[in-house]
Amino acid sequence: MKIKVYGACCASCHATFEAVREAAASIDPAISVEHVEDVMTILKDHIMQTPAVVIDGRTVSSGQRLTVNDAMKIIRENIH
Repeated sequence: MKIKVYGACCASCHATFEAVREAAASIDPAISVEHVEDVMTILKDHIMQTPAVVIDGRTVSSGQRLTVNDAMKIIRENIH
């Protein structure tokens, strides 16, 4: 599973990345979590609202600050 958290320069983006990273590590340490902060990459990947969470190429959250519990729920719902 590969998770990307999109967003730069705002507290919500950084908090969401940390929540997703913590949740992923507790579910499965092998889950890859990447923080995408480059604005051009965010635009190229068609992200319209940040923070955005993309799991295996599918946007699962956009424009919402996630807690660790929110992130755990989203990750568990998207494990294949």
